[in-house]
Amino acid sequence: MNMLAQFLEERIECCRRLWGRPEDAMLPDLRRRITILRERESTFSDALLVILMGGTKVGKTTLVNALAGRVVGEASAKACFTSRPTLYVHSSREAQGRARLAGVLRPDDRVECHQESALERIILVDAPDLDGIEATHHEVFDELLARADLALCVVTTQKYDSAALYEILGRKMGFRRTVVVFNRIDEGIPLSDTVRNDMCNKIAAFALKPPEGESLPLFGISASNALAAKQGKPAGPRGDFPALEALLRERLDQTIIRRISEENLTAIGDETRRFIEEACHLDVALTLGPQILETSGRSADKLCAQIHGSVSEAWGELAGAIEGRRSLSIVAGVGGPFGAYLRAMLAIKALTSGFSFSFPSVERLANTITHEARELTNVAIDDLSTQIAEDMDRAGLDPAAMTHRFERSKAGTPIDGAAVSDALRKQTGAVCIGSIEGFMLNLIPILILLLAVRYFAICLLEAREPGAGIFLGCGLLLWIFCHLQAAFWLPRKIGSALNPPADITTTLTVAARNRLIEPAREWNEELDRIKSS
Repeated sequence: MNMLAQFLEERIECCRRLWGRPEDAMLPDLRRRITILRERESTFSDALLVILMGGTKVGKTTLVNALAGRVVGEASAKACFTSRPTLYVHSSREAQGRARLAGVLRPDDRVECHQESALERIILVDAPDLDGIEATHHEVFDELLARADLALCVVTTQKYDSAALYEILGRKMGFRRTVVVFNRIDEGIPLSDTVRNDMCNKIAAFALKPPEGESLPLFGISASNALAAKQGKPAGPRGDFPALEALLRERLDQTIIRRISEENLTAIGDETRRFIEEACHLDVALTLGPQILETSGRSADKLCAQIHGSVSEAWGELAGAIEGRRSLSIVAGVGGPFGAYLRAMLAIKALTSGFSFSFPSVERLANTITHEARELTNVAIDDLSTQIAEDMDRAGLDPAAMTHRFERSKAGTPIDGAAVSDALRKQTGAVCIGSIEGFMLNLIPILILLLAVRYFAICLLEAREPGAGIFLGCGLLLWIFCHLQAAFWLPRKIGSALNPPADITTTLTVAARNRLIEPAREWNEELDRIKSS
């Protein structure tokens, strides 16, 4: 708990960095709440800060005087007299009281110290009138209430039905304990059961917390008579003042006060945390985060398909040239009759079908493919950034930080053209033919030729006319064998020139996918750290 204020401050900074919330206009209020929490954490003790809240002329100042047994604050007939807080505190708790009211208490505000041991753990604050016309009075009251542990809600039978009072009881009390005090019961309208029940019915829906037990304390008193009695002057009925004094002096003992202080410290931490999370739109961001990542994934899949199509299209235009270049390099490595057949076949193919052996430089082709992939990627990043910005804007989040991440992604590490060039060189480079492989390719053709030579030699030795059919048959057999061998061996050696190598598409698509997904993934990782902290 001692680190909660610091933690919430860091959470605000994280949320503002990720999605620009809370807005600048809310920062003063948020920092004020964190300051209150930090002061509460650093000054925790077994003392209660008790404020007297009520409208004009309900006798709050007189009640403080009655509890003190002397005049601490001067009551006045002038409306809105109580404009600044008055602190009534045991001398041993003065520093603590001032610390609890840091940021509210001015050097010239009245601070009365006493030696009443029974009230040592009660720090009384006479708060400004809550129904005054001065806005600064309301601001001071709100600051005091935000720091209070318990509120003595002082009303009269004439002024208990106050809209300003019920607004505070219904919306601002929160975890703070409440005691209702009907003052001036010896004046005007009597405190009847009807008035009591009406007050109880009006505040029943607010679920106000009593300082002890289950029932909300309600006292009917005459503070002026109680003060007069303590001063030895003639006094009328005091009502329930002795019971109210017993509550503050005796029933709220050290154990109860410490329990209330601990519970209130936890409660103010929870209240501050909930308020900050709502101001930060944290729930909205946690809901939107997975959707942003899913949108990025779909855009990345679409981009990868576009890049694959672009590479295939560029490759298709050069497939013939790639096939010719590799075929030429293969033929150059094969000698013998089979090599002669291959060279003749390629020459005929070049003359009849426009088979090309020219090929652009590897670097030029790599730059063309890489440039197209980069352009497609940048367009996809712009489209994705716009879509996510619209989604965040509709959700009430500021998309500027996310948009900046995508802009950095566009200007980040470029797609690796060198890897594309290496893959192209591997696909289009010269094909090496080993001596053993060359020998095996020519073995049958040489045997066929040797068969024809042997027949011719025998004919010469026997002095007879050689038959042309044998030579024609050997030639036909040689052509058939070379043609079949070339048909099966050459494509396997050339490779699939119609399809780009997997290394190229993998290099391009992985790089493009990372540039689309990484900004959203990193954003979600930071969001997850906020969620789990």
